[in-house]
Amino acid sequence: LEATKEIRSLARTEASVIPIIAITANAFEEDIRNSMNAGMNAHLTKPLEMNQVIKTLLSCMRMRSVKQAEKLKAALSQANRDELTRVGNRTAFIERQRKIENEISSGNLQGFAVCMCDVNNLKITNDTLGHKAGDELLINASRIICTTYQHSPVFRIGGDEFAIFLYGQDFDNREELYKKFTSQLSENISIAMGMAVFNSAIDKNISDVTKRADAEMYITKKIMKQKAKKN
Repeated sequence: LEATKEIRSLARTEASVIPIIAITANAFEEDIRNSMNAGMNAHLTKPLEMNQVIKTLLSCMRMRSVKQAEKLKAALSQANRDELTRVGNRTAFIERQRKIENEISSGNLQGFAVCMCDVNNLKITNDTLGHKAGDELLINASRIICTTYQHSPVFRIGGDEFAIFLYGQDFDNREELYKKFTSQLSENISIAMGMAVFNSAIDKNISDVTKRADAEMYITKKIMKQKAKKN
């Protein structure tokens, strides 16, 4: 029991996960409880039954594999997140594009649209107020996008650029959601958006949809700049 406690307290990665199994003649409920409280994974009593030994070993191995899989999944999730805004990053965006490409090829894709967004005045904000203010601008812009399109994946694909894939409920309500989106914009947070709906008759791949959304976004950006100059 003391050895188990010492092993579990070591400042080594494997110390907390390495399987430890008690093999003892002590078979009382209290003995089993003491083993588990010390940090052991299992408690086997003598005389040993080989089937039970094998089952216990397999169980411990499976538990360790599950924990390692969970750690890997968490690490991959972090690797696909933009550190500043916590939305998907460009790597995640490319992975989602590949998935959509496969759905288009298989003919299983339902209605969807692509939105491309550009946060206006980021460079000016960085140059005049500093990068901290620029970061706050991106975080606030991301918050508006995510709270508007709650059922769709959002990605930061560049310094001031975001992309959204609209599915299901968000796709069906895209016109209303766009109005909600624009109503939240202000002089402090200005975002140009372009939207393109997938059309199987003209779109051979996801890039065709993204390019049209990007073109629409730049038209919107130009109009917003012209309005800003007049004001």
